[in-house]
Amino acid sequence: MNEKVMTIIRGLTLNQSRKLCEMLLENGLTVLEVSFSDESSSEILHQLKREFYEKLVIGAGTIYDDTAYSRALRSNADFVLSPGFSEEIAKLSARDGISYIPGVYTSTDIQKALNNGFSFLKLFPGGSEGLQLLKAYRGPFPTVKFMPFGGVTAENANEYMKAGA
Repeated sequence: MNEKVMTIIRGLTLNQSRKLCEMLLENGLTVLEVSFSDESSSEILHQLKREFYEKLVIGAGTIYDDTAYSRALRSNADFVLSPGFSEEIAKLSARDGISYIPGVYTSTDIQKALNNGFSFLKLFPGGSEGLQLLKAYRGPFPTVKFMPFGGVTAENANEYMKAGA
């Protein structure tokens, strides 16, 4: 994934999600996460994949157990993300050939992810602390690609980009 921006759908209806997808495409954005934080998420992801399959890469977020993972797989998610590192999700995604982006926050989390073969990581939560962590982690983890989530805004996005996001 080479995109610099990923939009997250959380708490929207299917129609609102469709409108958001159209707006993203109009602005050249092609990667989207549907947060699996409620029961309607899997149906929303499934419908968006059917309607925008050639135009958008759509993944499932907030995947932290095998039940949510199975829902994401049945919804045809292109990738899955979790707020932390899950060995269970790592094994399932490897078995099924689906990309997994684990969440990290501490250097121990990062080492665990690296030791399990992951170098594209979700830095969660972001915000001002995440920005400072990103800057600090660039030194000891130069090969890791961090994607910060939570607290990244239009006002601080440039700072994140300068820090290596």
